Amino acid sequence: MIRKKAPYFIALFFIICALGVILRLGWLQIVKYDELVALADNQQVKTVEITSSVRGSVLDRNGDYITGNQEEPAVLVFPTLVENPAATAKSLSTLFSLSETSLLQKIVGRNDVGEEVRYQPFYVKTSLTEEEEKAVAEADLQGVFIVGYQSRYLRDRPLLHVLGSLGTVTEDDILTGKVDDDYQAGDIIGISGLERIYEKELRGSGGKKIGVVVDEKNNAIDADSYYVYDLGSEENKTKLALTIDLGIQRCLEDALNGLSGAAVVLDSQSGDVLGIASAPKYDPEYLESPESEDAYVNKALSAYPPASLFKIFVTAIALEDGIINENTPVFCDGSYTLSNGRVIHCWQEEGHGLMTFSEALAQSCNPVFVDLVLKVGSKRLAEAFAEWELSEDILLGYPLSQMSSLETASTDSKLANEVLGEEGVFMTPLNIAKEINVIASGGLLTTPRLVTSVYNESEEKLKEYPSAIANRVISEETAERVKNMMLKTFTMGTAESLDLAGLNIAGKTGSSETGNVWIGGFFPADKPKYTIVILVENGSSGVGDAGPPLKKIVGYLENN
Repeated sequence: MIRKKAPYFIALFFIICALGVILRLGWLQIVKYDELVALADNQQVKTVEITSSVRGSVLDRNGDYITGNQEEPAVLVFPTLVENPAATAKSLSTLFSLSETSLLQKIVGRNDVGEEVRYQPFYVKTSLTEEEEKAVAEADLQGVFIVGYQSRYLRDRPLLHVLGSLGTVTEDDILTGKVDDDYQAGDIIGISGLERIYEKELRGSGGKKIGVVVDEKNNAIDADSYYVYDLGSEENKTKLALTIDLGIQRCLEDALNGLSGAAVVLDSQSGDVLGIASAPKYDPEYLESPESEDAYVNKALSAYPPASLFKIFVTAIALEDGIINENTPVFCDGSYTLSNGRVIHCWQEEGHGLMTFSEALAQSCNPVFVDLVLKVGSKRLAEAFAEWELSEDILLGYPLSQMSSLETASTDSKLANEVLGEEGVFMTPLNIAKEINVIASGGLLTTPRLVTSVYNESEEKLKEYPSAIANRVISEETAERVKNMMLKTFTMGTAESLDLAGLNIAGKTGSSETGNVWIGGFFPADKPKYTIVILVENGSSGVGDAGPPLKKIVGYLENN
């Protein structure tokens, strides 16, 4: 009998359990509903991307990638999982020579009412060496992880000042409307350079994120875990094609290593930018700020007094207008006295004596050029400056702010300052390269170009930037005459000591009173291929400080 009744007892047991579950659900839904909804609403996920290369790619003129696509180890900190912020900041500071204070501020801070808050996850360092990876693992810090990170940048960070930086969208960005509605906290967004200009085309979707679940006070729900979120979407396969030659770009950056300045290389015939570098460099994925704040400044696109490189422009105008010719005898006794009594000295105190105008350019003789510019006049100088578009900072595919300028000199003294490339005239290294390239291209003004096109996976062009039509601003004959004069800079002038005459370079040196020094030119002079400008800040002479980088660059171009 007992065995026969067992199924009834079992059935009764399950019925009672089911009633219990139903009653519990009813209680949760009716009695505890509001509390549960509030708890769910107060939970959120703090995330950070680990595959920033889901963004569209940037390529050089040869199809080589300028943006990265390889996964490398990185140190990631989840502030919500850090048990001892002060000790963690101290350990990371020791491991990576970073500011302990900066690290602590990234981990923990205070809100408006003084409460402790934990911030977004952040990377301490990417592209770890084996030694660094081992040291982090041995430190065994809670909330600090070694993760695979697909860096946006190549290991040597080429073209960084032009490529620009990425940032992480914050909750404040969303609340204040700084980003579009379809962005979420933790998303990657371009904040400068090409990354910002072409954010719409390059923006990634999907990829992977690492995250932790936190409550309304940013405390981790599970203090021992983080989660990898595979968002499932494919990477953005849009390509941004540049005129840059990655080999030349790396050469420029290597030549400027240890210096503060800039370098530009143009294709002499098309005006395309083959390389454009600024120094010092910085690492956007490195937590610590660079020692020099101007490391963030793209000096190749910043304006400076052009020093004696401006004499190339004045020479071309004077020859074009028939004011002087290369064989005109000129004399320098070491100084020139203006009508107001101001004395302008030559860099060679005793003067250059009697010489031809061609030799005066090679020797960069100040008195001769002051006398010349007074004959040219401020009005004509300003007209030509505009005709050559030197008052316009244009880089096709890369919108620029207006930086270069020339004041209309109201006195002889101000006009003298301008011909020496000092007060009253400001030009970017890129614009100076454009000036010199007029001579290299036989009198044609070519507009520099950086971007050729943006195209999708099917190679359909979404945007295209064709080369601008070249405009003639001086005759081919005048350009040839100026070129022959510039050749003498390297054979018997201020750059003779560089011993580069055998490479058939035409150019000019310059030293500004501001401490900035220059060298610029093109080669081979008979059939120019490359136009080069180099700026070195806080130097003593163009040949002494800018000359060595020029030798490195020319050596590379000659052999590649």
